[in-house]
Amino acid sequence: MQEKGECFGSCRALQTPEHLLLHCKHYKEERKRVLHALDTPVLTVQQLFNTRKGSAALLGYLKETEIATATWLLAAGAL
Repeated sequence: MQEKGECFGSCRALQTPEHLLLHCKHYKEERKRVLHALDTPVLTVQQLFNTRKGSAALLGYLKETEIATATWLLAAGAL
């Protein structure tokens, strides 16, 4: 059973924005595309929110993963 604040599925980490953007194993492939787009080996929240290139990559990541949308919540069984 999922605990309050726990990530969906088999991840089980605390589900925070930082976790979903930088660490969640469910989005490993999508994160690889962001790393490639930013031409960087390490992804940070600062890159995603404080640079134009990062903001564009973040928008693409959010569209692709549908994080925090009704579709995402339904798929996770949260609704």
